[in-house]
Amino acid sequence: MTRGNRADGLTVVVDGDVTLDWCLARGEGPAGPTVSASTDGGGAVLLGRLIEEVAEELPREPPVKVWRPHEPTSNGPNQQSVPQRFAIWNRFAEGDSHAWRVETSLGVQPAAGDPDAKRSPEPERADLVVLQEAALGFRDRPELWPRAIEGKSADSPWVLLRMAQPVAEGDLWRHLQQFGERLIVVVHIDDLRLGTLHITRGLSWERTAQDVMYELLYHPQASRLGECAHVVVSFTTAGALVFSPREDRENPPCRLVFDPAAMERTWNADHPGGMVGGVTALTASIAREAMLDPHTPDVVGGVQRGVAAMRTLVLEGYSEKPSPAGAVSVEYPVKRIAQTLAEGQRPFAESRVCGPSRSRSRLIDDGDERRAWTILEEHHPGDLEQLATDIVLNGHTKALPDVPKGEFGDLLSFDRHEIEGLQSIRMLISQYASRADTSAPLSLAVFGPPGAGKSWSVKQVAKAVLKGEVDPKTFNLSQFENPHELIDALHQVRDVSLTGKLPLVLWDEFDTTRLAAGRQQELGWLAHFLSPMADGQFQEGQLTHPIGRAVFVFAGGRFERMNAFAEEAERHDAEKAPDFLSRLSGYVNVVGPNPRGSAQDDRYFLIRRAVMIRSLLHRHWEDVFHEADGPKRPEIDEGVLRALLLTRTYRHGVRSLESIIATSAVPGQDRFERSDLPAEPQLNLHVDADDFLNLVHLPAQIEGALLESLAEAIYARYCTEQTESELMPYEKLSHAQKETWREQVREIPRGLASAGYIMRPVRREEPLTDLLDLRATLEAATVKQAASDGKPERLEEARTAIADMRRELTQPAEFHDADVRFHLALAAASGNEAMHLMMLGIRGAIAAHLEEDLSEDSESILRRRLDEHTAILQAVEDHQGERAAELIRRHLDNFYRERPPSNPSSHLIRPGDV
Repeated sequence: MTRGNRADGLTVVVDGDVTLDWCLARGEGPAGPTVSASTDGGGAVLLGRLIEEVAEELPREPPVKVWRPHEPTSNGPNQQSVPQRFAIWNRFAEGDSHAWRVETSLGVQPAAGDPDAKRSPEPERADLVVLQEAALGFRDRPELWPRAIEGKSADSPWVLLRMAQPVAEGDLWRHLQQFGERLIVVVHIDDLRLGTLHITRGLSWERTAQDVMYELLYHPQASRLGECAHVVVSFTTAGALVFSPREDRENPPCRLVFDPAAMERTWNADHPGGMVGGVTALTASIAREAMLDPHTPDVVGGVQRGVAAMRTLVLEGYSEKPSPAGAVSVEYPVKRIAQTLAEGQRPFAESRVCGPSRSRSRLIDDGDERRAWTILEEHHPGDLEQLATDIVLNGHTKALPDVPKGEFGDLLSFDRHEIEGLQSIRMLISQYASRADTSAPLSLAVFGPPGAGKSWSVKQVAKAVLKGEVDPKTFNLSQFENPHELIDALHQVRDVSLTGKLPLVLWDEFDTTRLAAGRQQELGWLAHFLSPMADGQFQEGQLTHPIGRAVFVFAGGRFERMNAFAEEAERHDAEKAPDFLSRLSGYVNVVGPNPRGSAQDDRYFLIRRAVMIRSLLHRHWEDVFHEADGPKRPEIDEGVLRALLLTRTYRHGVRSLESIIATSAVPGQDRFERSDLPAEPQLNLHVDADDFLNLVHLPAQIEGALLESLAEAIYARYCTEQTESELMPYEKLSHAQKETWREQVREIPRGLASAGYIMRPVRREEPLTDLLDLRATLEAATVKQAASDGKPERLEEARTAIADMRRELTQPAEFHDADVRFHLALAAASGNEAMHLMMLGIRGAIAAHLEEDLSEDSESILRRRLDEHTAILQAVEDHQGERAAELIRRHLDNFYRERPPSNPSSHLIRPGDV
């Protein structure tokens, strides 16, 4: 009889640590407040009852048999036979009703001596054994363990272990390792953190998930869990991580089930009170999957339904059960949780977790953010222009339902690194506000490019945490002439503190220079903040004034990133800059609407822009939003939206973006048209007006004769590389065959957009610098692709061209021929025929401006070009795409600076040209 199809049905054994749970429920009687005491079986007993109920709901015949421990009996709170857990329960408001939750947990009273060994008779074999282990004695007493796990056999059961800390220790763990390929461990994240594992809390889902995966892979103790089939790490009502090390030893898969809108504990913040039995629901859900499919349980599906059940438990709370008049008693809602698990919900987002490196340096430092893994990039690697358009038109909840977001008041971010910085600030402010014993201010710093919204961002975080308790004050140090003005500002801060509110003090442009003794002093204001930051007081003549509790936020004006400021501060010891740096408790880098570095390096700036655009449209022109299926949808001209999204740079960050939207002539209209845009001179204050308006009038697709010509050109190039002699001419291809080549052409604008570039109509007198920049961009993109491809055979032609150049250093014409072959070989090595064709066209257009007659070039010039080519090829072979791109840009810049201009002429790509 095969497993899972037995004539006598499945057998499930539930065992483990048993507790007697005392529920002290508050109530109201005729004489005033009351407390009613009731008891219930907890631990393995509660888990067994829930699995028993779950089994009854299963669509299986014959029914599943569930064996579980006896219910513990109560002989009063002083009984010693089993551990006892005590908690005070109360009604908490939940919507229009209430929910019974834990007001205060009073802890566990251990049993005197060994726990009661009285057990139900258990079968010798089972299909599933579920063990609730709470470090209360069961793990160290083999005589209590189920007979079904006494030894491994060909018919060994699945073993589902709810493990408590210390993890992966004790006799039970050592015994269960023999069942590794059929062992599933469920562990709470706090049980991992209580040991020596380093797992960050609440910064971002990506960081927490990679921290957990790193510890499970490399920590001496936690890595023992690598012998299991699956390890489920619970983040309570926010999600869970499923690590499956036996599926692939080299690259073990890891899945994160998560709520994009909430990190661990943040969802519970809106539902006060504690809860008992949440992870019990999760464990029962995974057991349900093992009963449904004993061959390959859907563990991730079980996690989805288990977390949904945990939320149901919190929202609805414990059930009231019939009691004598006036008394109140509560119990675990077994039937309700079993029903939730049977509903088959899958409401949470999922993502693969990218494996961390073996070094802790994987926690990317301040200057290397672009290399870090993000769920946004994991789920949306492709057409970002379309995704950004979708966000503006349909809202982020519809466009990005599977991506973590950070919401802080009116601030919304999908940028992992910005979220981590803002969450760090949020936690620091929250901790500071909860500690009445701290008298010195909390000192934070915020950096970002001009107009990124630095001060506004921190205000949103503080207001979200402190709500009405905060009173913001802003002082711009670049407008201060002497330290007396700083003293006046500190008096204002002190006055706010005396009102009982918490001052949120924004010291704008704190890193500005100060005029002192007739000279400009770099970072000259920092020394004046040392005493207020460290001691919470300031000196005025002979008087010392306490400031009181406050939050100081230092907003950078000269430095866009913390690491740049820190490097500069270390060089200004005389100005006490290192001392100032040491007094900061935290910082955040705010990004804004412009790319970090270049558009190729930070492709996801489009997502930031899209979120800002929708928010600003809603703020200034609510009339253009109309009812739709889901969130309201703005009516906006396609070209206007494209320009807002894709323009190269907003000169003054989000201030420029807002100015363009706010000054457009839309009032009273129900649609944002291109004719509503500000005049060109006004646009030019905030963007490159030519670039912006080109985008407004850009055709969306390559169509018509141009589409057909380019498709024919790509096909002709394909034919030259084939050995078959019977390839048909393009005009004889069927419509479907031609469409294959047309689609490659249509991919050109999409490919450029994904790299941060756009296509626009060419002007009759196209500036040479634009053409040169486009060629450099295309060649940089092709070498990056060639470097990432990792196929050495594709570079053989480039190596041959290098060898030919080396032989022809005294023959400029032959050298030039090898030079051309080198560049074409790199383009071909990228594997992108359409981009290759575009590059050929750009080279031809540039030739219309430049005389590329190299006959007079000296040997020294040719030798220098050879060295440049060699370095480019070496970078590609070493898979250093960024370096190869930079080297080829530098090489082309050097080359074209030496070429004389010629008369412009027209250039058309024909099939024969390639």
